[in-house]
Amino acid sequence: MKGYLKILAGEIPDIRFDGTAIHTYQTGPENPDLDKEIHDYIEMLRPFGYADSKIYFDEGMNYFSYTIPSRSMTPYSGNSGNGWYIGMLSYDTGKSEKMAAAFTIRHYLPMLKYAKNATCANDFSHLWNFFDYDLTMNVKLTALNVLANMLGDADYRETLNFAPNARCYLSENADKVPTAVVWGFDPRVDARTKPAPVFRFDFKNGRIYDFMGRPAANTEKGPVSLVLGPWPYYVTGAP
Repeated sequence: MKGYLKILAGEIPDIRFDGTAIHTYQTGPENPDLDKEIHDYIEMLRPFGYADSKIYFDEGMNYFSYTIPSRSMTPYSGNSGNGWYIGMLSYDTGKSEKMAAAFTIRHYLPMLKYAKNATCANDFSHLWNFFDYDLTMNVKLTALNVLANMLGDADYRETLNFAPNARCYLSENADKVPTAVVWGFDPRVDARTKPAPVFRFDFKNGRIYDFMGRPAANTEKGPVSLVLGPWPYYVTGAP
C-alpha cells in the first residue's frame, strides 16, 4: 500500500481516494496485535493525507467454529477454515465455537476503537454463521449482537493497561455512562494449557456482564473476583 501511494503521489498527485481497504486475516486478534497494526497502518497513511480517511475492513477474521485436525482447521488460526462452505453442523455449542466467538469479539473491538476511520468491518465467515434458513444465529453472531447492545452509541475513550496479557477498552455513551470491556489474551489460557488468572474488580457500583450479556456480578456490596479468560466481560458504571 505504501509503495502504491508513493507512486500515485509522484505520477498522478491530483487523484484522491475516499479511503483504503484492507483484509485483516491473522492468527489471532492479538497475534499480531491488531490494535497496534491498525494504529501503524493509519500512521503509514498520514504522510499521504489519508490518516483521517475511511478504512474498509472488508474482509478478515473467519475464526473457524470447529477443530478438524486432519484439515488443519481450528479457531486458533484465523481463516484456517477458508475452504469450509457447509455451514453449522449442530445446534449444540462446543468449545471451538465458543473460542471462535471470543476471537471474533476481540477482533472487532480494536476496529471499534478506531471507529473514526473504520467504515465497515466484515467477518468473512458471516455467510455460514446461521444454523438454518430461519437465520437462527450461532454463538459468534449472538456474541457480536451483545457487543453492539452493550456498547450502544458509546465512543472509545482510553485503553487501560492493568496486567500482562490483559486489555481494557473504556468507552462512554451519550449519557456519560462508562462501559469497560475487559479480557485476557494469554495464548496458553486460550489453548486451555494454563489456568486463567483471577482479577479483582475493586470499585463501587459496577455491574459486570459476561460476553453473552448475562449478569456475572456487581460491586454494589464490595469487590468481586472473576476469572479473566479469553471471553470479554462488560463492566458498566454510573455517569
